Amino acid sequence: MNRLYPKCHPYYNVDGEKVMNKRKMGPAYTATGYMLPCCFCDTGNSEWKKQFKFYGLWDEHLKVENVDNIEEILTSEEWYYFHKMLIENPAAAPHVCKWKCSIQLNEKITEKYVDTTNEL
Repeated sequence: MNRLYPKCHPYYNVDGEKVMNKRKMGPAYTATGYMLPCCFCDTGNSEWKKQFKFYGLWDEHLKVENVDNIEEILTSEEWYYFHKMLIENPAAAPHVCKWKCSIQLNEKITEKYVDTTNEL
């Protein structure tokens, strides 16, 4: 079985410790005007796109032209529940997330997370 380590998350919780995600990817802006968690989510596969529609990420009110600020999208209930699902119920993740963001259980994620926000 594989574990899910979403590339759209800044760190992971591994055995109770924060581990830095060195593969962090930012959100993607699609050609159709939506924001998605990463570029892998903007797939041409219609079956995979349905999985993101299920979580509401393609809802009309989340289209960039329909908001005043991108933060409205990134902090929306739909995005919150999508990211919560990735961590708490990875079996329910879209296929592309499982394909691009999983590793074998015997692989190790080891670099500890270092908070540098106060060093500026």
